[in-house]
Amino acid sequence: MDNKLSILLDGTSQVEYDRTKKLPQNQLEYLNLMDQQMSNGIHMGNKNISNPNQLERAYFVANQLLIAIQTDNEMLASAACAYLANRIPDLKQVEAKKQGASLSILLRFDKQMKEAVSVNFSMPN
Repeated sequence: MDNKLSILLDGTSQVEYDRTKKLPQNQLEYLNLMDQQMSNGIHMGNKNISNPNQLERAYFVANQLLIAIQTDNEMLASAACAYLANRIPDLKQVEAKKQGASLSILLRFDKQMKEAVSVNFSMPN
């Protein structure tokens, strides 16, 4: 079993999170704080969700992760990625596609990202 969570934006890998690395206690506590804050409700798209379930939280955090990647906010990206990897252990990929000013996000539980294979072509003389 591969223990990586892959984050893709428009088909390009942005982040790979290795679940085998243990988080320090203070980071685990921060994930608990994220859950507490989301228990107060979240805003997704044009609706408010007062008591989000695990999947709604995952989509909300995935959206925050992708915003963090696009704005080079490494701290938020790290926390969001750690949340998804630790709270949603069966999640294998977050796939996002830009659609104008918005993002389409798909959480993949069935597909692990394959390693890229480099192929060199020789040019004729």
